[in-house]
Amino acid sequence: MLRPFLYKQKKLELLDTLRWRYATKRYSSNKVSPEKLERILTSISLSASSSGIQPYRLVVVENADLRRRLGDDSFNPQISEASHLIVFAAFDSISEASVDAYIELI
Repeated sequence: MLRPFLYKQKKLELLDTLRWRYATKRYSSNKVSPEKLERILTSISLSASSSGIQPYRLVVVENADLRRRLGDDSFNPQISEASHLIVFAAFDSISEASVDAYIELI
């Protein structure tokens, strides 16, 4: 258990972290390493979601032409500058089959 002063310090650190925001306007042309991409994807898969079902799928787009076309269609041309684009494809609804498949994984 944290002592009261440590708890307050951790609480303030968390608030400072949550206050930090950044809307990306430009991307580096440096390629993200496979190891770093794997850490990012693992972090996403370990993040909390409703009931742990994670009602989305990830699509990693490395193809520069496809990133450019997606950027044009989404009014975000800057995404073509990134080495990778991670698209979150959310489900419209969660079916009984999706829940059953999730339970099988447990």
